[in-house]
Amino acid sequence: MKIRTKIFLTVLILIIIPTMLVYKIFFNYARHELEKNQFTTLNAIADNKVSLIKFYFDELEKDLRELQDDSFIINNTFRLGQISGKQDKETLAIRHLIDQKLRSFMHITGFRDIMLLAPDGRILYSIDPANYRDAAYGNPYMYKKTVMKDRPGIYISPVYNDRQVGHGSELFISGSLHKAGKFIGTILFELNMRRFYKLIQGTTGLGQTGETVLAKPEHDRALVINPLRHDPQAALKRVIMFNQVDSRPVQRAVLGHNGSGMALDYRRQPVICAWRYLPEQQWGMVVKIDQAEAFAPITKFKKFTVGLLAFLLFAIAIVSIFISRKLIMPLESLRNGALRITAGDLDFRVESKGSDEIGQLAVSFNAMAESLAESSQKMDEKVAARTAELEGLNREYRVLSSAVQQSPVTVIITDNNWIIEYVNPTFTKMTGYSPEAVKGKDLGVVEKYNAGAFNEEMRKAVMTGGTWYGELQNTARNGRLFWVKKMVFPVTNQEGRVSHFITIEEDITDRKETEERANNQIAELNDMRLAMLNMLEYLENSNMQAQAASRAKTDFLANMSHEIRTPMNAIIGMTYLTMQTNLTPQ
Repeated sequence: MKIRTKIFLTVLILIIIPTMLVYKIFFNYARHELEKNQFTTLNAIADNKVSLIKFYFDELEKDLRELQDDSFIINNTFRLGQISGKQDKETLAIRHLIDQKLRSFMHITGFRDIMLLAPDGRILYSIDPANYRDAAYGNPYMYKKTVMKDRPGIYISPVYNDRQVGHGSELFISGSLHKAGKFIGTILFELNMRRFYKLIQGTTGLGQTGETVLAKPEHDRALVINPLRHDPQAALKRVIMFNQVDSRPVQRAVLGHNGSGMALDYRRQPVICAWRYLPEQQWGMVVKIDQAEAFAPITKFKKFTVGLLAFLLFAIAIVSIFISRKLIMPLESLRNGALRITAGDLDFRVESKGSDEIGQLAVSFNAMAESLAESSQKMDEKVAARTAELEGLNREYRVLSSAVQQSPVTVIITDNNWIIEYVNPTFTKMTGYSPEAVKGKDLGVVEKYNAGAFNEEMRKAVMTGGTWYGELQNTARNGRLFWVKKMVFPVTNQEGRVSHFITIEEDITDRKETEERANNQIAELNDMRLAMLNMLEYLENSNMQAQAASRAKTDFLANMSHEIRTPMNAIIGMTYLTMQTNLTPQ
């Protein structure tokens, strides 16, 4: 990379990094503050909606309790129950009286219908005449036991779809009526949810994408109970399954948790949301707004700052190019001079201009060139001498290496931790281990006798700088036993510390076997010598006995010879005389 480019990049980096760091800190701070404000707003909206819902149902209960305690309603409900459902003038008259009172009450409260029920579930009175014709039409909870029980409190039904066309989603609120402590019936308010939806679906503070979701738990899912901004038909139709990415806020809300955070909604759009649990209704509520809208100011700010940074970078690039050109021209001259000197022209000198740092650099460069020429000559001489020395060392190394490779004895080189680094071919022939199998392993892996006190004694002797000699029996890879004459000595580095150990082993198995055979033969000869000594002793005793017998024989023969020789001499003499005398026939 050219120095001009480096200067350009350095200037850019020195400006870009602080600028980007400041931008990052400011942007993160702005985003954090915006998130904080958005969550504060959402939590306030969610809490306000919870308060509205609570106030709304408290008012409904208040209205219901007002009629529960109204003696007019109690007495007329009791009278209708006593008539047993007859459509006579008395029944119509009583209903007319009740109608006058409850219709004005209904217009004030906004109920769709108000009914009075007998303990057995019969409709005694209804503002809507259709309920008299078909009591099963409309409210699916009408004949359930939930509305026929004598309850101490107020019962609020689940939200349901009224079967009558145009009525939409409804719920009812009921309470027991008592006369003289006796359960005489139930008063029931039927409420169309449109007014309630209008109350909770206000989008103030929620922008163009925000909305409120109400849901109730149903086993492993939540059922949406209100129309949604992005799905007007969602009431009692849209189901949100638990344990899905887009169900976590609703799931936490219907399971009794309050909180806020970021998540995906049922459209799988990233949103920021606040969720609340409504314990009295056992509903969960989620107030949310799309992140794209919530963080739109940050996005606009980001685009503006990116454009501003791009403009600044362009301006900085122009300035850095101008500065780098002013700095580079003298340096280019120095560079060309360096190239000529590198090519071998040590007599070249650059022209020095000015007294600034670059001019001083040119002067120093020329001085360096002169010094370099002198040093080059000296270096050539040193290189020649060193080359000759290295050639001699290389020849010596090749000779030694060849000697080690061809040596009939095993050579093992280990580091100062007894890890094998080199073995010669004789090692493989002797032990059966290839160099690859033992390199990097402890010497004790291939020398099975190196263990215990013996191993410690040998290694301790060598570690202190001594040389160890010995004859040992080892085991080859195939299990064959063999004898080696072993010598181990350390190799020290320039600091005098042990860096390696060299182990030389000579296979003396044949010699050991010869010695063993010789020892066996010597033992046999000793046994034969002992047997011969015993035999000689026996022969000596026999000889002494024979000598004694010989002396006795000699004495006997001497005596016999004397006794025989005396008459024999006479015989021999007479025979001689006879032979010398001519004998006559007589």
